[in-house]
Amino acid sequence: MSSTTAAIVYALSPGQANDQPIDYNTTWGQKHYAEATKKLTDKPYEGGPQNLKMFLERLNSRAEESGWSEITKINNKDLLTQYGTITIEDCKKEATSYLALDSNNRLVVNKKAQISAQMLTCIQASINDECALKVVTNGNKFKLEISNGSHTAEIANRPLYLRIFQESPSFKVNSILPLEVTIRTRRLHDKYRLQCHYFQWFREITDGRTKC
Repeated sequence: MSSTTAAIVYALSPGQANDQPIDYNTTWGQKHYAEATKKLTDKPYEGGPQNLKMFLERLNSRAEESGWSEITKINNKDLLTQYGTITIEDCKKEATSYLALDSNNRLVVNKKAQISAQMLTCIQASINDECALKVVTNGNKFKLEISNGSHTAEIANRPLYLRIFQESPSFKVNSILPLEVTIRTRRLHDKYRLQCHYFQWFREITDGRTKC
């Protein structure tokens, strides 16, 4: 009597273990979904440049844990760290490679479509209404028209949602220059302002208008 043993797949996290669709009917599948989609932190991201790095760092960690890297890599670039070099059209083109309708006009369920859904749920749970409004009023749709020849449906794509959100002014400023350069520039600006205040104070002392 022969028996077969399933091959052991080693990975850094359960989400990275394989590229097969996740069975949400199982306890593991439901737990994985709950962990992948929960909000990144108790305080929602408000969209300002001050907390941008921390928001993307947390989102990047979740992407690694949950296996989202399959869809955040676009044209061999990382959407979370190199978004300034990735266009909205790049995201649309990539999404059409894994979003499709079957003969019954239903979305074909594959691993990438599943993690795309996870990613949107997580992002929307982690931002406030002001941030969400930026996507709605941006002018770009985060839903793609997918056709099987006889029927067309609009399917939401999560990397596209994030890229449209990144089109807001606070993201654009930081996507042009590395974050370290942006911080260094601000520090130099603050130092310049401090020097100006010092020279103004010194001038007033020498003119006799200010007492030490």
